[in-house]
Amino acid sequence: TASVKKQPDNMTVWISLANGLVRAGKFKEARDAINQAIKNVGDKADLRLTLSKIASAQGDETLARSALSDQIGKMPSGDQALVYKALGDLLIRQKDTAGATQAYESWAKIQIKDPAPALALLQVALSGTDEALIRRRVDALKGLDAKDVNWRLARIQELLRMPLEDQQN
Repeated sequence: TASVKKQPDNMTVWISLANGLVRAGKFKEARDAINQAIKNVGDKADLRLTLSKIASAQGDETLARSALSDQIGKMPSGDQALVYKALGDLLIRQKDTAGATQAYESWAKIQIKDPAPALALLQVALSGTDEALIRRRVDALKGLDAKDVNWRLARIQELLRMPLEDQQN
């Protein structure tokens, strides 16, 4: 379109074009637009997330995953964090808790002081039955915020799962 020709290095214009193409049911053209945007503006988290969403909307979960997971390490760390979070969220929806855990752990390594990755890891653990893992995920939240609010809430979630006689610790 004219906007893309005038501003070929404007990521937002490319994403708007792709979203318009998706609304028109032109998924292949939308993917092509995002791939062209990546060539023009570089490998950016927002472009990968858009490509992944387009693939998911089209029912191509393999492409949705690879759009996020391919060569994350070559991206700037801020973009990596966004992509690892989105990848973990996608893998949860795809029922791949092991993959989601790995993505969220990578996210946590980038954003060490941020409780969000630790909370995501806790939610994955809470979906399982490994009580020792749940305790480790709860404990990982301690000290990540000023008054340990997230840790306290996580501890309550953990206790709610346990039979009353096991809640002594």
